[in-house]
Amino acid sequence: MHFPRALTGIAVLAVPGLALAFAACGGDDNTSSVTPTIETRAPASPTATTAAATTVTGTATDAASAVAGAQAVTVAISAQDTSFDKQEIDAPAGAHVTVQMTNKDNIIHNIAFYKDSSANEPIAVGDLFKGPNVTKDLSFDAPKQPGTYYFHCDVHPDQMHGTFKVQ
Repeated sequence: MHFPRALTGIAVLAVPGLALAFAACGGDDNTSSVTPTIETRAPASPTATTAAATTVTGTATDAASAVAGAQAVTVAISAQDTSFDKQEIDAPAGAHVTVQMTNKDNIIHNIAFYKDSSANEPIAVGDLFKGPNVTKDLSFDAPKQPGTYYFHCDVHPDQMHGTFKVQ
């Protein structure tokens, strides 16, 4: 079969996730050399992507913790009448912590974790939000160094505070 010179010797072989292109140099003689070129491409369909990859949901921190085999801890805490219902939260060192905070008040609260009560060195700071009966999650990795840390509401730090024990 004879093709116009502009198309001579170009062939593309499509394989899911991989495309191979072969280009021949030269004219009409049969002594042309063939050089393969490999180009990676994403699969064409979402189904192929799902089948080929392990699905990890959540944040990058969640994925990193899952890979590292770190423990995961979920803690529920509520804010009402400018106080938390817990004055202590415990977690293993390096654990991935998810704090589910429910604001039962019609005023703004949050929960924030710090290295100490000076609140100068944050570990994780949750969003300020208004209730009543609204829950927001704050996810973070606990410090790798065991010790006693601090948490409070940034709006009401004198009334709403507690200790974060990392073991």
